[in-house]
Amino acid sequence: MTAAARRSPAQVSFTRGWDEALSRRLLAGADAVLVPSRFEPCGLVQLEAQRYGALPIAHRTGGLQDTIADGRSGVLFAPLAADALVEAAFFHVYGNLFSLYIADKQAAQTQAAAVSDPRELPVVREALASIDKGGYAEACARAACLVRWHGDVPLSRLEKGRQMMIDYKEYLPPLELGEWRRLLGEQEIIVTYQPDAAIASLPTLLRRREERERLLTLLERLENDARVQRDGVTPEQQAMLERVRRALGTPAALENAA
Repeated sequence: MTAAARRSPAQVSFTRGWDEALSRRLLAGADAVLVPSRFEPCGLVQLEAQRYGALPIAHRTGGLQDTIADGRSGVLFAPLAADALVEAAFFHVYGNLFSLYIADKQAAQTQAAAVSDPRELPVVREALASIDKGGYAEACARAACLVRWHGDVPLSRLEKGRQMMIDYKEYLPPLELGEWRRLLGEQEIIVTYQPDAAIASLPTLLRRREERERLLTLLERLENDARVQRDGVTPEQQAMLERVRRALGTPAALENAA
């Protein structure tokens, strides 16, 4: 660590010993805190990080997994390996709701102290108010959030995901990464707080028959993709796929209604 700090003083800082005041200042100014403990009977750093609004990214072990709600009050990863850590950091930056919450940390902390129900937070209220607004891009992002992988996702699956985005490019909206991040964060809020309404309002986002067929075809091809079949589709994901299909209507039903 000393050598790294010497090589890159603008990116790395190393302090030997314990300084409680410095620790609190670091937590108050940080977006995320890495806790890669091999064993942890309890642990305080993750609790202090949550108190100061810094997202703990921690190894799924001991007291860490007991005090961190994965995807809500922090991010858990396993096994204790670089790939799993990179995966957790990836989801923190690109797919996690908390990324939106800490976008304006000072305002969010003030609001969170005064609001006991997360639905009253401005970012949540704004997202829920847009539940029936948008088009194909919003519908794709919402479907991704509805039929998402739960638990630990190997980095290899992320690599497959990137390749699949290339393979299914014709079915995906042409968006920049930053716009995808915004849409995924917004739709994650909607799916989290109003899952039934999120499904019921999908037809409103896809008013044209061609758009519904396009999304249904994408879901069908993804479900039958050999890479997805090897990883397996959980019963929960299968049930959600069926609910989405019923909401949009099968391609055959859409043809008959045209």
